[in-house]
Amino acid sequence: MSEKLTVLCGVVDGEGHMFAAIGIAQRLLRRGHKVVFATPNTWKGKLEPFGFIEACLDEPTWRADETLYEYFKQIAPLFTLPPIEKMEHLHLNLFRHMVETTKGNDSKFRKIIADVKPDVIVVDILTQNPAVVASGNDSTIYL
Repeated sequence: MSEKLTVLCGVVDGEGHMFAAIGIAQRLLRRGHKVVFATPNTWKGKLEPFGFIEACLDEPTWRADETLYEYFKQIAPLFTLPPIEKMEHLHLNLFRHMVETTKGNDSKFRKIIADVKPDVIVVDILTQNPAVVASGNDSTIYL
């Protein structure tokens, strides 16, 4: 078998994002690579039983099972707006939230990168991640 790699997966707290990364990571594990997930605390204890190492961030980005539901309840009136206005309100608010979350998690993600010393970083985050860019890892894969 070829060289064993340490792969760090940085994924937002949405089930679809996590499941996609898990699918990729399972194949890497089967090939003997070490896979570490940098995830929000909402995933704590859910990945280790499958052989992954967890490195939890301090704060969850959002709780897909609760907060997202509440968010859509709050913004329901926006769905009656004309499409361009709806897009403006929905996307600007969502991206603002993602940027703030990324900024809030940046120092912890930098520490995880420094501790893990990954050969490859797999990222599924919709905003640019300063910790990944600053790591100098030129083997970063964006999903």
